[in-house]
Amino acid sequence: MMPVTNFEDSLRREPYTEPRRVTGQQIEQIKERVAQGERKKFHFKWVIPVLLSLTVLSGVSWFNLPFMQLPKAAESIKMPSDERTLRIINKFDPDKTRSIIHQELLNNREILVLTKVIKSDEKTTLWEAGVLNEEDDSLRWLKKGEVTTPFISREQYAKLAEKGITDTLTHAFVPLRDANGRTLVIGTSIDPHTNSIDITDSNNNVYKAKKIQTSFLWYAFLPEKQKSEYRYEPSREVVTRK
Repeated sequence: MMPVTNFEDSLRREPYTEPRRVTGQQIEQIKERVAQGERKKFHFKWVIPVLLSLTVLSGVSWFNLPFMQLPKAAESIKMPSDERTLRIINKFDPDKTRSIIHQELLNNREILVLTKVIKSDEKTTLWEAGVLNEEDDSLRWLKKGEVTTPFISREQYAKLAEKGITDTLTHAFVPLRDANGRTLVIGTSIDPHTNSIDITDSNNNVYKAKKIQTSFLWYAFLPEKQKSEYRYEPSREVVTRK
């Protein structure tokens, strides 16, 4: 029996000068080689898509990293109801006579709050200005300033109304600024016939203070100037009562 030799080795060692008879073993060797080649092709067919998928997933993971995420826009503080604001303020400064006069947003984190407190023993009304600011996901109250008005009887009010209520303006600057850097001034006027106050600076620029019609209180945000540079007077606008 002739020794078994590798079909490919024999081709490399000896010149291929004439046709040879291919044995059954050689045929099996050729089939095995062909099968191995098909498996390699199949291997590359699934390896390439897998590599592409991993590359895509790596890119997605990279962009989902914290340092690659865009910062979220700061959300504005939500305006609470008057009842909730009153509860918050009374936690810091309890007073059963306090009521909410006005609320408005100053910026993303602060709310201007104007209140009214009755001081019966002093026979005065206290008008407060302060802010609710958001700290640690909760609202806190910080009082900034106040003005007072004396109690006025109906008889006293009637006499003042007859003469014209022009000398009853009071005001106070409050260390509180809005988003534009203007300073808050609050004041009172018992004149029911005006709905705003004219505030004039030394250059004759006129600013309108808003009067809260349910009360005597008015307020405005003014450019940063010396307090003495402003003068105050009731506006000539008349409130029409229905």
